[in-house]
Amino acid sequence: MYFINSCGPKYTVKPGDSLSKISATCYGTQDFWFAIAKENGIKDPYIIYPKQVLKIPSNPAG
Repeated sequence: MYFINSCGPKYTVKPGDSLSKISATCYGTQDFWFAIAKENGIKDPYIIYPKQVLKIPSNPAG
């Protein structure tokens, strides 16, 4: 299954964001937070910072 990335190749973290919220914004589901973490080398998914620029995978399921 292919999920469309509606955020583009990069996403700038906003105050109050979490990886699951970013996943929901970009893919329409919270399920792919782990793909964003992996793409960015994030070891602790609870630690992201406002204004941090994250790479968003084009196909998180693949």
